[in-house]
Amino acid sequence: IARDLSPKGFLSYYKNFGFSIPEGAIDALINLRLKDEFLNADLEAQIRELTLTKDEIIAKLNSSVKANFKYSLSDKQLNGSLDIIDAKLKLEKIEPIFENINGKLEFSPSQLMWSGLSFKYLNTEYKTSGALTDFKAPAVTAELSSKDLQLESAFAVNGKFIKFSKFKGQYINSEF
Repeated sequence: IARDLSPKGFLSYYKNFGFSIPEGAIDALINLRLKDEFLNADLEAQIRELTLTKDEIIAKLNSSVKANFKYSLSDKQLNGSLDIIDAKLKLEKIEPIFENINGKLEFSPSQLMWSGLSFKYLNTEYKTSGALTDFKAPAVTAELSSKDLQLESAFAVNGKFIKFSKFKGQYINSEF
């Protein structure tokens, strides 16, 4: 069991992802296994006030998580999944916080996928699923729903520009 792990000690592992983690702490239980050129890790963690920053985005996270990682020692690729349990997320420029975040994220070197991810925002329950591919030139397909909203979208990010190839849905009795 590791307590009060600082993310700063792991900077070399995430510095190429384009974000920083200036503060926060993690209590974690990690089970590591090495077999056939693969390093496998099972992780249970409690995240406290973990701050993520990228450009002008600042997010603060509190959550319990369970994760599974598989790292190939030969081709240096990381795959895995992350179960988020009752997380709270505060974005610096958006009020109020996102609460009751629950769901599973799966990732590989080329994509991030989520399905059945749920959260509460402004007293409304939402569910989302989707995928982000190509981290250097991101493309996203996503669905978002609540009691009044159904939304499907597909878009690509190029620098500060977003190009939608699909944006359709329904809000209460209005279709768009």
